[in-house]
Amino acid sequence: MRVSNKLKEKIIKFFDNLFHDKRTKEENKYMEQLTYFDGWLVNNGYLKDISTKNKMNIVPTKKLLFLNFNDCNNLISSFIANFSNYENNPTFDIFRERFKFYYNKLRDNFGKILQEENQIFICLYCQRNYIGIFENEDANKGYTVPDLDHFYPKSKYPFLAATISNLIPACCICNQRIKQDKDTYKRNIIPILEENVFEKIEFNHYHTYPYINNYTKLDRKYKRYIEFFKIQEQYSLHSEIITEIQVKMNKYNRIKKKHLCECCPSLTEIKIEDLAFHEYKYVNKNKTPLWKLKQDIYEKMKKNETI
Repeated sequence: MRVSNKLKEKIIKFFDNLFHDKRTKEENKYMEQLTYFDGWLVNNGYLKDISTKNKMNIVPTKKLLFLNFNDCNNLISSFIANFSNYENNPTFDIFRERFKFYYNKLRDNFGKILQEENQIFICLYCQRNYIGIFENEDANKGYTVPDLDHFYPKSKYPFLAATISNLIPACCICNQRIKQDKDTYKRNIIPILEENVFEKIEFNHYHTYPYINNYTKLDRKYKRYIEFFKIQEQYSLHSEIITEIQVKMNKYNRIKKKHLCECCPSLTEIKIEDLAFHEYKYVNKNKTPLWKLKQDIYEKMKKNETI
């Protein structure tokens, strides 16, 4: 996700001052112990030690927080090369819990702002479900934080848990039921924020059954993504979109549009088309669930319009 310079400054300042606050006993368990991996991350500029005489404090650096996606891949590769079989190291659980703590702080304090800055209101993985933030009328109760999934799972690559380019606004179905903790790095799944697969997909329909029309022609990397997130299976549930567009096409066919123009000279067929099919012609890709399905089906039906 994009991060404005102003927000970057706030996030950096937040982490630099993080441990001025009191910590719980549970947090102290993993915050006050060095792990096998800390020295390597500090030496490479991903963590910094701001410990005092009385308290050990290690926090993520600007470099790690705002690492671009290609560098995330490079970091994983380097980490694996330096720490083979790292998940079996006795300090790995402490290491993982500490980065989970960093992530929770980032999400709770900046998740809402990140989502609003990027104007993302639908799940980026499937682009069929809304994601939202519900604010309470009582300001003291705050709001529900957005569901930010870790593209590279924090259970396997915890050092990227608070790296913003690794955070994806996602719906519960994609995050918790489909993706879960599957290793997207080893499976070589393309990151949706780097390349939008839906720009490559073309939907069609058989009667009221939607399907991916160009699947066999797609590059293997797009097929892997479609299979991994079960895109065909998820979109096949939406026959109502086909029916809805068919009904509107029948209601505003050429004959009826011509009749409306005769009754109201200020109208044109183009204006009627824009009014009746606005949500399919001018979709907002960040705010409209199923935008690609709606767009493709409308264009195909429009092309085949005969009456």
